[in-house]
Amino acid sequence: MPKREGPHYTFRNLEFWAEDGMITIVDVERAADSDISHQKSVVYVTPGEFLKRAVAARLIVSDDYQFEAAMAKRMLENAGIAAKLAKAQGTPLTPETTEEMLKKRRKSQVTVPALFDTANPTATSARPSELLLSGIQLSERTE
Repeated sequence: MPKREGPHYTFRNLEFWAEDGMITIVDVERAADSDISHQKSVVYVTPGEFLKRAVAARLIVSDDYQFEAAMAKRMLENAGIAAKLAKAQGTPLTPETTEEMLKKRRKSQVTVPALFDTANPTATSARPSELLLSGIQLSERTE
């Protein structure tokens, strides 16, 4: 089966694209370092998961910095295009490969309380590109 690959988009040190129904995210700086394994610089996620990460990354960028906000807005638009293309490509996963992928997936949960703190929206130290690469789960604070 030939690979179906969409256009490549960049955001800071990341490059992402739709490929065979999934989103491929590459940390270009890590990939260029020969001492770091390929597995640590490339991540494959579903289109839905990628959109969640892209929205979270956009939310932590303050609108006070116009250039950064414009870059993040463009990234979110590109993420939507890539996710739509990946969904249109269909899923390459069978029940067996899905189970194998879930076993290998690194589960990470990051709480970003600053997203819900309107008094100090830039209080988080996470970078938007880190959120795209590693993932995030958002939940409202109950405090």
